Amino acid sequence: MTMKQLMKIFFLSLAVLFFISSASVYAKEIKQQKCPIMGYKPSERLFVDYKGKRIYFCCGSCPSTFLKEPDKYMEKMKLEGIFLEDSPTAQIGASGK
Repeated sequence: MTMKQLMKIFFLSLAVLFFISSASVYAKEIKQQKCPIMGYKPSERLFVDYKGKRIYFCCGSCPSTFLKEPDKYMEKMKLEGIFLEDSPTAQIGASGK
């Protein structure tokens, strides 16, 4: 191999590594955009922490609906490509703010 070919391989590999690392960082930054029950914009004040993830809801009745079949809604969000943030605690509730 010539030096020119080696340089092309090196820079192509570098570009691929950059793309992979930036795509995974971008995926972590995507926030939940809709309520898993009603599909409306969620409120940061209405949430449930489930299996280490924080799920936000649009209205007060949605958390109880979610808790009746949480795995169903978790699977739905997974299939839709919705990324959930990690929950800071393991308790169910709504923030007092």
